[in-house]
Amino acid sequence: MFKMLKKFWNYLFSKRKEVKELDKKDIFLAKFMIDAGRNKRGSEFFLIPLNDIDKIHIIDRENAVSKLNERITVIEENKTEIREKKNIDREFLGKYLPSISWIKVIKRKDNTYIAFEGNGRLEAFKKVFDKNDNLNIEVEVYTFRSYKKMLRRAERVRKYNGITGE
Repeated sequence: MFKMLKKFWNYLFSKRKEVKELDKKDIFLAKFMIDAGRNKRGSEFFLIPLNDIDKIHIIDRENAVSKLNERITVIEENKTEIREKKNIDREFLGKYLPSISWIKVIKRKDNTYIAFEGNGRLEAFKKVFDKNDNLNIEVEVYTFRSYKKMLRRAERVRKYNGITGE
């Protein structure tokens, strides 16, 4: 329990510089995250093609860009192993790119996904590998009681972040 609380505290502490930069898009993301927790019906882990996962928000803040660059360095250092492995599971993610949560996604009707947790880790993989590498990432696929509403909200967050048609 203490280890989990310490991890959570470190996560919050790492975000402290971003508070003064909050704007409208962040309010929509926060609302989505709260609703995701409240409306979650269940979740399961699946290996999903990296290229079928879209981010919910952009990574544009100094702290987030710095963390992204750290993750890219780790991935670059393990690029050969990753390319051979093809399936990036939770064990690998926890060892090399630890975070407070797993990569969490909502599935679209066209069998693509929107990541609402783990955007930085996914972005790091996408900066290092291209579509021809055919990587799969283990993610936690959420199901919601109000699926259509949650999907609409996720798409709205993407819109406010200037992300469309990925």
